[in-house]
Amino acid sequence: MIDMMSLTIFELVVANGSFTQAAAHGYLTPPAVKRRIEELEKQVGVTLFLRTAQGVQLTAAGKLLHQQAPALINHSESLLKQVQHYAGSQAKVIRIGTSALNPASRQSDLWAEVSRQLPDYRFQFIPLETLNMGFPTLYQHLGEQVDLLVGPSGFQQTPSQIHFYQLSTSKLTLTMCQTDALARQSVIQPNDLAGTKLALIPQYESIAIDQVYDYLAQAQIKFKAVVADAHYTIDTFNRDILPNQPLLTLDCWPAILPGTVTRPLNIPVSVPYGIMAPLKLTPAMVKLTDVVQQIIKN
Repeated sequence: MIDMMSLTIFELVVANGSFTQAAAHGYLTPPAVKRRIEELEKQVGVTLFLRTAQGVQLTAAGKLLHQQAPALINHSESLLKQVQHYAGSQAKVIRIGTSALNPASRQSDLWAEVSRQLPDYRFQFIPLETLNMGFPTLYQHLGEQVDLLVGPSGFQQTPSQIHFYQLSTSKLTLTMCQTDALARQSVIQPNDLAGTKLALIPQYESIAIDQVYDYLAQAQIKFKAVVADAHYTIDTFNRDILPNQPLLTLDCWPAILPGTVTRPLNIPVSVPYGIMAPLKLTPAMVKLTDVVQQIIKN
């Protein structure tokens, strides 16, 4: 039996010509992509790619699978949605994605109140690190492995893909090595960034971060931008915070790594923080989100 997630990653590799490029576009790691392809080859019993120094090429069997893959994936997704819709009126288990950056405990009061108002609902907290997909793919597949996400929003591609229920706003911060000169300041001013290296989301990925680029450009503050992940994970903090290279972060992510400090950045930009749900809600999810919105209003 063919695993649909492995087949989806197979198509990603075909489109990009290598495991590494497929991983970058799918917000996965190259080993995860390689492992998925190897599992798929075991499932079908044939080699699908010829591995070369320049990348990968489809075998004859791989070409045949590639011809049929889109139809298989579309049929699988359609069937899954039908089954979920059918079972939706009875499904009362809500799966909430959690991670080191956005732990479930941060909204414990909210979920406690939801549980009080909906005693027949049960929450499961799913570590995002255990899923077979990353961002932004996860937004498109909400309702499959997780039903809700909680965290900052404002990315260019997400508004059309999700329902968003805002809980608060997050302000800009810098996270840096505790030995950096900037770490001695209680607040980082825009002029402090002049001539520095700063790791941050690339342009045109986030509405809010584009405002940061514009603000610094208008203030004629020149700095060296180091491209970070478009969607932060704990790996972003591990990789991109280097001596004298802070990472642009948010105040919803305090004390992520030992040996680092976080300071407010005095730039008038904020990012909405809240709950993300799939566009197509089951009846159970409609009831839940109605309660959440009433709690937010009150």
